[in-house]
Amino acid sequence: MEGAEPGDVLEVQILDIRTRVSWGMNFTRARSGVLSEDYPGYRPGDPALAIPPETPDLPPEEFHVIRTENENGRDFAIWPSGIRVPLAPFMGIYAVAPDPNLGGVGAEIFGVQRSGPPGPFGGNLDVKHLTAGTSVFLPVIHPGALFYVGDPHGAQGDGEVSGTAIEQSMIGTFRFIIHEDGGLPLPRGETPTHHLIMGFDVDLDRALRNATYAAVDFLVRSHGLRPSEAFSVASAAVDFTVSEAVDEVQVITGLLPKGVVPARASSR
Repeated sequence: MEGAEPGDVLEVQILDIRTRVSWGMNFTRARSGVLSEDYPGYRPGDPALAIPPETPDLPPEEFHVIRTENENGRDFAIWPSGIRVPLAPFMGIYAVAPDPNLGGVGAEIFGVQRSGPPGPFGGNLDVKHLTAGTSVFLPVIHPGALFYVGDPHGAQGDGEVSGTAIEQSMIGTFRFIIHEDGGLPLPRGETPTHHLIMGFDVDLDRALRNATYAAVDFLVRSHGLRPSEAFSVASAAVDFTVSEAVDEVQVITGLLPKGVVPARASSR
């Protein structure tokens, strides 16, 4: 991204996301997603989990091909049983090149990143609210930002509990804006109605705590509230949701309604 420098903020305006094919995939297995035996909290020697097969005497189905179709201008995902889920296409990954010296899950010490765990650079956020008409803001760490995007989904519930959503081929159209000297510590998003404030950690409780700290910091820096008042507002007005709990580093997103805080709240 020409002109982007460390310390800036890259705003990615999501103009359009549309499907390329009329089907998607979902993967379910007893050892995947939040049921995985490797999920934090499982103990060695715990009995294996099992999901019974849909048809007696047959092995459980793990890969599900789910067709999608348009009805009266609305796209749906349709299961064989007749279950219909409205599509809400979004990209799971929005990221810039990370700091190679961060270390830890999601930012390996040598700078080589896996596509699974997200981090301060963005990555596999899986925030389903980042659909067309919204924006995501990312802290620029390297000159040029080195933005990348991927992991398209047709629809996903908060949590993505099986480990996958409807994984479906998509085409995205984006506009990029550079905000100089933004000082953004973590990615955040914005919809027409809400600010999306994110927290990350390998532990879900700590991810919620980090999202709360981020919400308080946002209210203090952007609206001039005292920290105690911001904490009170966060408890009363922010909906904290589990965006995903399956990628080692888990994501909590706080939804702050834009109309709650006046644009020029005074600091005291």
